[in-house]
Amino acid sequence: MLEFEPQYPRLTQPLGVIAADNGDHHAERLGHAGQGTLIERRLRAGAEGLGAFELEEIETFLAGLSREDLDTLCTGEETDRLAIDAPVFVEAFLQRAFEGVGHG
Repeated sequence: MLEFEPQYPRLTQPLGVIAADNGDHHAERLGHAGQGTLIERRLRAGAEGLGAFELEEIETFLAGLSREDLDTLCTGEETDRLAIDAPVFVEAFLQRAFEGVGHG
């Protein structure tokens, strides 16, 4: 995993939820990439352009969520996600992570 993962363990939790919801296990089964590699790609995409301060802020916000709210934030309906009132930078991180996995 990424070198900063031990500093920000909460960053990988939503990526596992996103990966499961988006069928990353199918890509793994088809030999495109392993689950760990796919989550790493999502983490790199989500963290792109962010500094330590932003990553710490995301980590802090995610740490305050219940598992149910985390699931909703990552895979829920838009109105339910908006009710969680996540900061824009958290939503942007998750969006980049959602879009950031390729099978290359």
